[in-house]
Amino acid sequence: MTWTQTRPPGAPVAADATAAAADPSPADPRVPGLAASDPTASGAAVPGQSASDRTESTQTAATRARRALRALVVPLGAASLAPLRRPGLVLAVLWLVVLAVAAFAPAVLAPGDPLDGVPAEKLTGPSGAHWFGTDQLGRDLFTRVVHGTGLTLRGAVVAVALALVLGSLLGLVAGTAGRVVDDVLMRGVDVLLAIPSLLLSLSVVAALGFGTVNVAIAVGLASVASIARVMRSEVLRVRGSAYVEAAYSYGARPAGVLLRHVLPNASGPVVALAALELGGAVLAISALSFLGFGEPPPAPEWGALVAGGRDYLRTAWWLTTLPGLTIALSVLSANTLSRALDARFGAHR
Repeated sequence: MTWTQTRPPGAPVAADATAAAADPSPADPRVPGLAASDPTASGAAVPGQSASDRTESTQTAATRARRALRALVVPLGAASLAPLRRPGLVLAVLWLVVLAVAAFAPAVLAPGDPLDGVPAEKLTGPSGAHWFGTDQLGRDLFTRVVHGTGLTLRGAVVAVALALVLGSLLGLVAGTAGRVVDDVLMRGVDVLLAIPSLLLSLSVVAALGFGTVNVAIAVGLASVASIARVMRSEVLRVRGSAYVEAAYSYGARPAGVLLRHVLPNASGPVVALAALELGGAVLAISALSFLGFGEPPPAPEWGALVAGGRDYLRTAWWLTTLPGLTIALSVLSANTLSRALDARFGAHR
């Protein structure tokens, strides 16, 4: 006797059930946002599809998964490794931070008194007890360099702030006040640029008198012309932008357009130039202090320290070399920061 299996009307056959089980409805976990209902995208077998087609669809799904994973991981890795790609900038910023600590809290780095000395330890070379050695009076040179940072760096900051305010104001007026005012101001700027900055600083110091504050004012006045010229060129560039013309067309006041649109968008290159002028101010203040125009002895200004050790250059090289290296590293760090700022602001222009 032969038994025949009958299928009730409407019941699915086994092949249909197998095909339905092979096509799940949830999303494919390999690729976010990719629905598994697409057999080609998920790599599932499709009835009537050849083996080569199935292999190609599987490779396509794997490629999409790798691209999605790369799009998620690569930005995170790039953000974490970004500082490592510019080690010079990182070192420059760290050095400037150390200088800021030495300028405003010198006791953190050198708790000793920069004026106290031990005559028995005079002209001692660098060692574990005295990192920079001692001078002709037995005073610790590292302590004097750290405590002298405040005099030099604060003077440089005052000089740059003065140049930034006056130069930005002159450039802003020259770029917006009209042709006649522009010509008059720029001819004055050209005259200042024709005079060497150190000679101009010496002239101002001779008129004002000696001291760190007067030296800072002299250096700041010598730097006004370069900042004014850059600010004027940026103001002229921004004034021709479409958003400035749109602000005028909507009835905005000239002062409001100047303060809300022109000045913020023109200040980027000026900030980069101010960082460059910071290094120049450190060098100029040290030079004037070396010539004797700064604070009188025994103030530990960097330039005065270099000047005090020049008589012992053969027997005690560290008295001039180590303060000189401190000045050089400070100027190079400011220049590195200036280049980074200029590249960042230049990419948005």
